[in-house]
Amino acid sequence: MKSNFDFLQTEFPVLSTFGCQAEKYCFSDPNSCLMKLGMIGESIVNLMFTYDRIQLPYDNTAVTRIDTLQREGLLTRDLTDILHALRKARNKAVHENYDSESECKILLQMAYSLCEWFMQVYGDYTYQPKEYHLPSEQPEAAFAETAKDKAEEARLRKQDNEKAQQAVPVPHKERSQANLQAANRRPKTEAETRCLIDEQLRQVGWEADTTVLRYSKGCRPAKGRNLAIAEWPTDKFRATRKRATPITRSLSARSLWALSKRKSGTRIFPASSATNARIMRAPSENATRNICSVSGRILRCPLFLLPTAGLTFSSCR
Repeated sequence: MKSNFDFLQTEFPVLSTFGCQAEKYCFSDPNSCLMKLGMIGESIVNLMFTYDRIQLPYDNTAVTRIDTLQREGLLTRDLTDILHALRKARNKAVHENYDSESECKILLQMAYSLCEWFMQVYGDYTYQPKEYHLPSEQPEAAFAETAKDKAEEARLRKQDNEKAQQAVPVPHKERSQANLQAANRRPKTEAETRCLIDEQLRQVGWEADTTVLRYSKGCRPAKGRNLAIAEWPTDKFRATRKRATPITRSLSARSLWALSKRKSGTRIFPASSATNARIMRAPSENATRNICSVSGRILRCPLFLLPTAGLTFSSCR
């Protein structure tokens, strides 16, 4: 069966193998799929350390290895977030027996985009991104991993690592520039953006899941819960106002998170508690946006919008 990850077979067979297996397990065994996706991220990180002759950190954990590459200027923020998302998904799958078919579908495409970036920088520099196609559902009994399969994975890991060791080192500045250029050209989907922003919100105490916590699915503000509710119809708030003006609300939340539209993309920044937040309204009269609720109180602001929204947010004391 043809796989999205077949393009890696020549340069990075271990990544191709993990990607093909993840696609096969997506519907029949989401838990194993998440594990394989995590192995893709781990393999890419380890190969980057080898290719660029970077000394492993003293605290040699998956987290510190990823963060070290970012500090070295070899990973952009969005790539770092993808690697951490794959790492966390794998940890949950291994330690909590977690599985989620919907999460597999999102992370599969993110892992594919990550692999395309890696190919452009560390493999075939002439490679051009191709359209991703969601794998079709396969019969469950057709894919059972054996000891032979695991031995083959170990062989491919060793083969790719030896190839990286023998590669001619690239000057750090040249590699960093190539990484950044390829990252800026990397196609980004709405699903990826939502997934990464949800994770950043969860890290600071918000309940965020745009696939579940949606206005259309009946989700509403609840007392004692910090909810990030997706796709709230903002035209209901605009009905009482004749023109689009900034609105100010005093928020007694532990942390207010808003988006800032910058040339480099959209980023999230924290505002201190009990602050006044000035949020610019959307230009569209019937726009549907996201909204947050803190302890049952609606924050009437389109929070953590996608980069395409074209809005600028700011906070002031």
